[in-house]
Amino acid sequence: MDDIIYYPNKIKFSAMIGMSVIFVLVGVFFGFRGTELGVPGWMNFVVAWIGVPFFGLCAFYGTFRVLDSAPLVIINDQGVFDNASALGAGLIFWDEIEGSGVHLISSQKMLEIVVKDPKAVISRQPWYKRYLMLINKGIWNAPFNIPQAAMPVPVEEVSQFINDRLDGI
Repeated sequence: MDDIIYYPNKIKFSAMIGMSVIFVLVGVFFGFRGTELGVPGWMNFVVAWIGVPFFGLCAFYGTFRVLDSAPLVIINDQGVFDNASALGAGLIFWDEIEGSGVHLISSQKMLEIVVKDPKAVISRQPWYKRYLMLINKGIWNAPFNIPQAAMPVPVEEVSQFINDRLDGI
């Protein structure tokens, strides 16, 4: 089987950078001027002290993705290599994959890779990814997700390909 390689959609990541910078600027504005506008203190805190770092990291990650030429997803004879997000699982071997599907998380389409033993795949990750993947699994019951926003093709197409490949094993 020839490798199937999906590269990042640079336009989508550029849009993410732009929106993140806008949210950072709004957060800074609220941090300095929110109380003058009558915004409750707790909202200023959330927007300035949580929103600014979060969207700042999003802008940083988006910039990294625009400048980086590494593929998001590689499907080959070994399995599926997930590098599509900051929580990309790396290589998930075919014998670990049970199937794939598409679902919504907060109105965003995601390709979910369902594995037989999530703990085995999570245990191969660096400590910070393990922690975040476990949180992800606890919230969404799906630790391995590839966002449609990052992909240049519909995630339904990728899911169908993965499932077809599994049926052929």
